[in-house]
Amino acid sequence: MRGGVFRIVCSNRFQSDDLRAIRGLYSARPGLIKAADTEEYLKTRFSNSRWSEALVGLIALAQVKIWVAVLRPDIPGSLYHEKIGSFRDSNNNELSFTGSANESWQAYQSNFERLDLFRSWGSAEEKRAAHNISSQIRKLIANETSGVEVMELAEAIRRNVLVSEDARSSCDDSPVVAKHHDQYRGDLLSLPQDLNLFPHQIKAISKWGNAGGKGILKIATGGGKTVAALAAVCKIAQRVQGPLAVVIVAPLINLVDQWLIEASRFGLMPIRCAEGADAWTQDLIIQKQAYNAGLLRVLSIVSTNSTFFGSGLAEIVADLHGTVLLICDEVHNLRGESSILKLPSNASLRIGLSATPEDSFSGAPVPAYYDYFNGVVFTYGLEEAIRDGVLVPYLYYPTLIELLDEEVEEYLRLSKMLARYIHSESEEFSPQAKSLLLRRARLIGTASNKERWVRGLLSARKNGTRTLIYCGDGTVAGDEESSLIRQVDRLYTLVTKEISLIGATYTSRTSTRDRQVILDKFRDGLIGVLVAIRCLDEGVDIPAVDTAIMLASSTNPRQFVQRRGRVLRRFPGKAEARIFDTIVVPPAQYARFDGPEFQAAKRLLIGQFKRVNEFAGLAINGPEARAEVLSYADRLGLLGQLEV
Repeated sequence: MRGGVFRIVCSNRFQSDDLRAIRGLYSARPGLIKAADTEEYLKTRFSNSRWSEALVGLIALAQVKIWVAVLRPDIPGSLYHEKIGSFRDSNNNELSFTGSANESWQAYQSNFERLDLFRSWGSAEEKRAAHNISSQIRKLIANETSGVEVMELAEAIRRNVLVSEDARSSCDDSPVVAKHHDQYRGDLLSLPQDLNLFPHQIKAISKWGNAGGKGILKIATGGGKTVAALAAVCKIAQRVQGPLAVVIVAPLINLVDQWLIEASRFGLMPIRCAEGADAWTQDLIIQKQAYNAGLLRVLSIVSTNSTFFGSGLAEIVADLHGTVLLICDEVHNLRGESSILKLPSNASLRIGLSATPEDSFSGAPVPAYYDYFNGVVFTYGLEEAIRDGVLVPYLYYPTLIELLDEEVEEYLRLSKMLARYIHSESEEFSPQAKSLLLRRARLIGTASNKERWVRGLLSARKNGTRTLIYCGDGTVAGDEESSLIRQVDRLYTLVTKEISLIGATYTSRTSTRDRQVILDKFRDGLIGVLVAIRCLDEGVDIPAVDTAIMLASSTNPRQFVQRRGRVLRRFPGKAEARIFDTIVVPPAQYARFDGPEFQAAKRLLIGQFKRVNEFAGLAINGPEARAEVLSYADRLGLLGQLEV
């Protein structure tokens, strides 16, 4: 009440109620209370034992400041468990302590513990000890202590390093623990107060429920698949009797982290099963034991595909009791027979999520996972999403980019070599054919004239946009003669050095921590251009982007459909989006109606026009977008072979 400030450095393990409240505070952003209301607010919370609310109120008032300490990778399996503290009054008197005095059931019942105190106004030795402890705390807060990484609470929330502590004591049969877990009921899972479901999300949940709690939800990229699935979890939690396990599997690390953030808004506190089994196995086994023993009402897990199918996690899930709900994000990634066989048979409830669950090229259902998930039970397409205002409309600008003569010659050479390895009677490509196809795709993706075009485009659009550039994974000419650098690095230099825009790269080499920092800065307008390869193809939520530049794209419809969805998500102040696409063509002198040059032009144009046709079909300027490509096709006599 006198305005004191309590600074805490603690481990990354929190009680679930505190963790839920803290995450709610940081997702809501605005302060919960005003300083003038402090006394009444805190008296009410403390008198009614509403500890979590009191805690977040003090955090909002900046009277409690928390730093989280996590052990660095060179000390696996350890926990920050230091017990030191220092109090200081207005006259700079210090009282420091070291030792353990746990406020736990076990400590009060039977422990023998010790706490040593040191006064700054005591002897010289005592004063020195008091100062050393307070100095150590300051070094901790400044992240200057070796062997441990210390970060502010907000950063820990962003990086998803906080985990629930409850499961560690869940096997304790004391009355206090049993009473605590009796309070962990399904009704703690609920829709966020600021969430209003779209009609199509409500319908999707209903269709899934009517299909027996099994099915694939085919919802356009950006149409709210994640929210629909979590809303279904809340609905099930209210109805199911007994324990409920929620298992979420996603293909990529950044998707796992997005699920963790979203799940916390609905009251779930999943175990993050990714990036090494040592980081999560112990927690999961403890929580699994508590769950199967009936001490834990809800158990939730979020995992990558590789972790789920390759580290024994699937076997652990198969041994869970009660009702098991499995959610597979981007379900089309489940193609291998070995993966399908490991999908848990005890999951009586199953949700598959994808904008493109069908086979990429044929458009046919995929028996492997269609059978397990009971097929598609709800469909909500891009046209409907734009019509309903779920996604923003867009303008599409395809541009013809001519290959250089030497690039055409290399394309022809690779094509001739490829013809030796591809046979119409075989559906499978040989390793040699795959290698040649990749080299040819990289040649198209890194065509030299693309750089000149993108330089002119960005120079004319330097202000007021958040731009995402999809580039190829090949190399281009470097600054020095005969040198080669990755296209992504060359474009980053072009953006930041030559055009003087604030940019960043986003590739498989970008660390998990840096990815989130980059996306946050991009959202806040501190970064204007992201240069990416493939890491932003699926699921990553970057609604702030309003301009996409396609410098490289495969002929796989799934890839370009996913990429388009990245730029159509709603964001404050964003009325429409723009997509700039590069269509690679041979120079005019190669457009003859005989010979290999014509066949090269034909293959290039037909393959890319599928993308033009798809993008232009729903674009505001659709007819105009097709015009230039149609004109070129007409000169080659290919109009009859294109789907217009």
